[in-house]
Amino acid sequence: EEWNLAAAYVTRHLAPGEPVLFNATWAQIPFEYYARGGPKLELHGLPVDLFDRHVLEPEFEPRDLPVLTAAIAGKPSVWLIYSHEFFTDPNHLIPQELERVYATKELREFFGVRVIHYSDRRE
Repeated sequence: EEWNLAAAYVTRHLAPGEPVLFNATWAQIPFEYYARGGPKLELHGLPVDLFDRHVLEPEFEPRDLPVLTAAIAGKPSVWLIYSHEFFTDPNHLIPQELERVYATKELREFFGVRVIHYSDRRE
Protein backbone atom coordinates (compact mmCIF):
# COMPACT_ATOMS: atom_id res chain seq x y z
CA GLU A 1 0.00 0.00 0.00
CA GLU A 2 1.30 3.42 -0.92
CA TRP A 3 1.15 5.10 2.47
CA ASN A 4 4.34 6.99 1.72
CA LEU A 5 2.79 8.66 -1.34
CA ALA A 6 -0.54 9.34 0.37
CA ALA A 7 1.12 10.94 3.40
CA ALA A 8 3.46 13.00 1.23
CA TYR A 9 0.57 14.27 -0.86
CA VAL A 10 -1.54 15.31 2.14
CA THR A 11 1.30 16.96 4.05
CA ARG A 12 2.32 18.87 0.91
CA HIS A 13 -1.23 20.20 0.32
CA LEU A 14 -2.64 20.45 3.85
CA ALA A 15 -3.78 23.91 4.93
CA PRO A 16 -3.39 24.97 8.57
CA GLY A 17 -6.30 23.76 10.71
CA GLU A 18 -7.50 21.06 8.31
CA PRO A 19 -8.20 17.81 10.14
CA VAL A 20 -7.23 14.45 8.66
CA LEU A 21 -9.85 11.74 9.21
CA PHE A 22 -9.26 7.98 9.03
CA ASN A 23 -11.98 5.40 8.50
CA ALA A 24 -9.51 2.65 9.44
CA THR A 25 -8.00 3.84 12.70
CA TRP A 26 -4.92 1.61 12.41
CA ALA A 27 -4.10 3.47 9.17
CA GLN A 28 -2.88 6.35 11.31
CA ILE A 29 0.23 4.29 12.10
CA PRO A 30 1.72 4.08 8.58
CA PHE A 31 0.37 7.52 7.69
CA GLU A 32 2.04 9.18 10.69
CA TYR A 33 5.25 7.25 10.05
CA TYR A 34 5.55 8.69 6.54
CA ALA A 35 4.25 12.13 7.54
CA ARG A 36 6.88 12.60 10.26
CA GLY A 37 8.90 15.77 9.91
CA GLY A 38 6.01 17.50 8.17
CA PRO A 39 3.44 19.92 9.56
CA LYS A 40 1.64 19.25 12.83
CA LEU A 41 -1.41 17.15 12.03
CA GLU A 42 -4.87 17.05 13.60
CA LEU A 43 -5.78 13.36 13.24
CA HIS A 44 -9.14 11.74 14.01
CA GLY A 45 -9.97 8.06 13.80
CA LEU A 46 -13.54 7.17 12.93
CA PRO A 47 -15.52 5.99 14.75
CA VAL A 48 -12.87 6.21 17.47
CA ASP A 49 -9.18 6.87 17.78
CA LEU A 50 -6.80 3.95 17.63
CA PHE A 51 -7.60 1.21 20.17
CA ASP A 52 -10.31 3.22 21.98
CA ARG A 53 -12.76 0.35 21.39
CA HIS A 54 -10.08 -2.31 21.83
CA VAL A 55 -10.77 -3.44 18.26
CA LEU A 56 -8.26 -2.92 15.46
CA GLU A 57 -10.84 -2.13 12.78
CA PRO A 58 -14.10 -1.03 14.40
CA GLU A 59 -16.97 -0.67 11.97
CA PHE A 60 -18.46 2.80 11.51
CA GLU A 61 -22.18 2.62 12.24
CA PRO A 62 -25.04 5.15 12.10
CA ARG A 63 -24.74 5.64 15.87
CA ASP A 64 -21.20 6.97 15.23
CA LEU A 65 -22.32 9.93 13.07
CA PRO A 66 -22.13 12.37 16.03
CA VAL A 67 -18.40 11.58 16.33
CA LEU A 68 -17.90 12.57 12.70
CA THR A 69 -20.04 15.68 13.13
CA ALA A 70 -17.93 16.75 16.12
CA ALA A 71 -14.65 16.15 14.24
CA ILE A 72 -15.67 18.43 11.37
CA ALA A 73 -17.58 21.10 13.33
CA GLY A 74 -16.50 24.56 12.23
CA LYS A 75 -13.97 23.22 9.72
CA PRO A 76 -14.20 24.70 6.21
CA SER A 77 -12.31 21.72 4.78
CA VAL A 78 -11.15 18.23 5.79
CA TRP A 79 -9.14 15.31 4.43
CA LEU A 80 -10.34 11.72 4.50
CA ILE A 81 -7.88 8.85 4.31
CA TYR A 82 -10.10 6.01 3.12
CA SER A 83 -8.68 2.50 3.18
CA HIS A 84 -10.01 -0.97 3.97
CA GLU A 85 -13.55 0.43 3.95
CA PHE A 86 -14.93 -3.05 3.26
CA PHE A 87 -14.18 -3.79 6.95
CA THR A 88 -14.61 -0.41 8.59
CA ASP A 89 -17.24 1.41 6.54
CA PRO A 90 -19.01 -1.16 4.33
CA ASN A 91 -22.04 1.12 3.91
CA HIS A 92 -19.87 4.14 3.01
CA LEU A 93 -21.46 6.23 5.75
CA ILE A 94 -18.40 8.44 6.22
CA PRO A 95 -18.12 9.77 2.65
CA GLN A 96 -21.92 10.04 2.42
CA GLU A 97 -21.99 12.30 5.46
CA LEU A 98 -18.99 14.33 4.32
CA GLU A 99 -20.58 14.81 0.89
CA ARG A 100 -23.76 16.02 2.59
CA VAL A 101 -21.76 18.78 4.29
CA TYR A 102 -18.95 19.47 1.80
CA ALA A 103 -18.11 19.31 -1.87
CA THR A 104 -15.37 16.96 -3.01
CA LYS A 105 -12.46 19.22 -3.90
CA GLU A 106 -10.12 16.45 -5.06
CA LEU A 107 -9.67 12.71 -5.01
CA ARG A 108 -6.35 10.92 -5.29
CA GLU A 109 -5.99 7.17 -5.61
CA PHE A 110 -2.88 5.45 -4.31
CA PHE A 111 -2.46 1.70 -4.17
CA GLY A 112 -4.63 0.63 -1.22
CA VAL A 113 -5.39 4.19 -0.10
CA ARG A 114 -7.86 6.80 -1.30
CA VAL A 115 -7.26 10.42 -0.29
CA ILE A 116 -10.28 12.71 -0.52
CA HIS A 117 -10.15 16.43 0.16
CA TYR A 118 -13.52 17.94 1.06
CA SER A 119 -14.18 21.65 1.09
CA ASP A 120 -16.97 24.04 1.96
CA ARG A 121 -19.44 24.28 -0.91
CA ARG A 122 -18.91 28.06 -1.05
CA GLU A 123 -15.29 27.73 -2.18
